[in-house]
Amino acid sequence: MDAFIHSLTTFVQNPDVQRALVLIGLKSALILLLAGGVAFALREASAARRHLIWTMALAGVLLLPVLEMALPAWRVALMEADAPVFVSVPPVPPAPPVPEAIDIAGHGFEIGDIEFAEPAPVVVLDGPLAYEMAAQSTRSPLVWLAALWVVGLMSVGLYYLVGLMRLNGWTGKAEPVEDGRVRALARDVMWELDVAREVALRWTDDAVTPLTFGVLKPVVLLPRASQDWDDERLRVVLLHEFAHIRRLDALTQTVAQVACALFWFNPLVWWGAHRLRVERERACDDYVLARGTRASAYAAHLLDIARSLRSRAPIGAVSMAHRGELEGRLLAILEPAQRREILNRAMTVAAGVLFAAVLLPLAAFKPWDVQAQSLTTVYHAPLPALAPEAPFAPEIEFADEVGMDELFDEAMADVHRAQGGDETIRRTFSVQPGGRIEVNTDVGSITVETGRSNEVEVEVEHNLDDFEVRFDQSGNTVRVRGDRERQRNWGRNQKARFVIRVPSRFNAKLETSGGSISVGDLEGTVDVNTSGGSLTFGRIKGKVRGHTAGGSIQLAGTTGDVEVETSGGSIRLGDVGGTVRAETSGGSITIEEVGGDVIAETSGGSVSATITRQPRGQCKLETSGGSIRVNLASGLDLDLDAETSGGRVVSDFHPEHRREVGEDVLKACSLIVV
Repeated sequence: MDAFIHSLTTFVQNPDVQRALVLIGLKSALILLLAGGVAFALREASAARRHLIWTMALAGVLLLPVLEMALPAWRVALMEADAPVFVSVPPVPPAPPVPEAIDIAGHGFEIGDIEFAEPAPVVVLDGPLAYEMAAQSTRSPLVWLAALWVVGLMSVGLYYLVGLMRLNGWTGKAEPVEDGRVRALARDVMWELDVAREVALRWTDDAVTPLTFGVLKPVVLLPRASQDWDDERLRVVLLHEFAHIRRLDALTQTVAQVACALFWFNPLVWWGAHRLRVERERACDDYVLARGTRASAYAAHLLDIARSLRSRAPIGAVSMAHRGELEGRLLAILEPAQRREILNRAMTVAAGVLFAAVLLPLAAFKPWDVQAQSLTTVYHAPLPALAPEAPFAPEIEFADEVGMDELFDEAMADVHRAQGGDETIRRTFSVQPGGRIEVNTDVGSITVETGRSNEVEVEVEHNLDDFEVRFDQSGNTVRVRGDRERQRNWGRNQKARFVIRVPSRFNAKLETSGGSISVGDLEGTVDVNTSGGSLTFGRIKGKVRGHTAGGSIQLAGTTGDVEVETSGGSIRLGDVGGTVRAETSGGSITIEEVGGDVIAETSGGSVSATITRQPRGQCKLETSGGSIRVNLASGLDLDLDAETSGGRVVSDFHPEHRREVGEDVLKACSLIVV
């Protein structure tokens, strides 16, 4: 212990170490504050983007000490560093005789004035005063602060270790899932999310919400009560948990825990870890919603699971329904204007390069220049053994679950308020079948349904103070315009919703800057565009065109051509009679049946297509981050090009009809399927 205290004393009294520690603290605080500002600026973007910001910030805090030592210093003389430095060194032989001796009364030792070459005057100490100065140096505030940091590190680390041991104990007692229904759903979800890792799926008798943990060997624990859940609930639960595995959330949580252990004294680090957890769960919620789950149904499942099961999982696990964060998640799930795009590889790499461009110069920056320093060296005799004092162990308090019922009541009250509106506008227009409805709004979701055969009924529900709705009819065309001033309604959930009923034979052109669009069964051309939301189409007898900058796309079927595109979500198309062109930058593409040409491209998911009728031209399936599955009906003659950069190609082609076969490429020329 004496050797440890002496080493700690020498370390913390080194001026270079002191300056480095102060700089690391200031720079880490700057990184976290900068991340908070960027996350606030992106508050209307997807949760996946904000989660990436917090992940890079916490990783940057951990890398700072390493970069401080590894990078060459970038020195800027903003302050001087020439203060005297006191260094404690081991004993040396007695000093040489001095010309004049001065007796210091009361101390029993002599001090000689010895001249040394500049700039290093040396004072030789011996006797009781040397012991006293050395003892005082070991009790200096810097030493006690260093000891306190060690105690805090051990306390937080022990807390995390106990949580990991509990998780391993649960896994040891859990049973592998053998239920064929659950395993089949899990396989479908793994295919849909393109999870290629080996995952252990187990049942636990502990009444906890579904959870995931494990960086190298992921494990999904389901409560035994899940045996009685219907397919819809099981699917959304598995989608959420496998989304954690797909996103490597166990790894990012480990980064946050290590940062909290090393910087336990910094409240900004704990705040960053909390925001990382919040955005992580919302990003996985977006995965579920982007794959066709209705927001109201998912919110109901989430709330019921949290009510019936215990959400306080051991630290280290990624729990599905943490009660303390449920209210904000429910409001985000039910917000139709919320953007839900999924990050792709290009976005992640670009964000990493930008973050490195900020982190590396910041780590190398030193706000002073090196100048000549006056050095005073203190030699002292060996210290007598000192009885160590017991270090102070800080108490770490963690939130309990008191008042959870009140929290749930408040959350549900907010949900009900979010479903209501302050103002409702209704208009009715007389039209003839074959007309056209045009909607263009700055904000809000749009729903078009089949109503009366000779009327267009428009209902607008909103709670925005700065929102103006205008109507216009020109012949058989009805136009609806929603304009909003560029201001915010702080303090309440903002919402706007357009519900329109038209004749069954009618055309639609719909556009919104923030919200989902849903079109029921129509006979006519449908053209929709949104800057942030999902697109849902019923059975359309006509051509369909849809574009969204952040959301999933679903189509039950159409007799015409389909052209759909999303920058962040999955695409699922039903029976399509014409040509299909589907593109997404962050999700899977599933085409159940198609009668025309197929062009399907994605940068971040799998592609699955079933071709049942003779296409008129070439079919092309391409992905940069997933697998491709192709099923063909017999008797088809077609050219097919399927290629992937991050998975494999699976098909039912007869080997003699393949022109080129590989793990990631399959091309066929004039292929006849038998």
